[in-house]
Amino acid sequence: MIENKRIYLKQLAVTDITDAYINWLNDPEVNRFLSVRGGAQDRQMVEKYVASYDGDDNRLLLGIFDKASRKHIGNITFSSINRRSGVGAIGIAIGDKSFWGKGYGSEALQAAVDLAFAVLKLRRVEAGINAENAASISLFNKAGFVEEGRLKEREKFGDRYVDFLWFGLLKDGKRQ
Repeated sequence: MIENKRIYLKQLAVTDITDAYINWLNDPEVNRFLSVRGGAQDRQMVEKYVASYDGDDNRLLLGIFDKASRKHIGNITFSSINRRSGVGAIGIAIGDKSFWGKGYGSEALQAAVDLAFAVLKLRRVEAGINAENAASISLFNKAGFVEEGRLKEREKFGDRYVDFLWFGLLKDGKRQ
């Protein structure tokens, strides 16, 4: 478990799944930029997804919890972890809308980056972001990530194609 001022991160378990969590995944405003958008999620699907991370050395699913209420408010995922190269991709979602715009995403992302460098022993963390996701772009910029590339019309978004941005952050203070 990793904690800071207002939140803690812990590996998400099937026992952490609540109706509220499933509801976020089905809320079009919450899932607008998530891979689950457009499809209804039920408990069995979410349990299977969470369980799929158990024992997988190349992925990690962390729940973001509010320290005061102990409420599960979002998730952070690490995927495509390549330990030989020291690289991993990160994604974040604050699912509980009552925590939006209050700095919880920044705290959680910073804690996850610290975990990536100190515990996972990565030397680079990267993130792919839909170019229309202004909140995520701002969040990752604030955390020191640098936009390294733009893939033109890579992602279908509704009835059109949008650009996909690639951000990176290096260990050893190279956060520019």
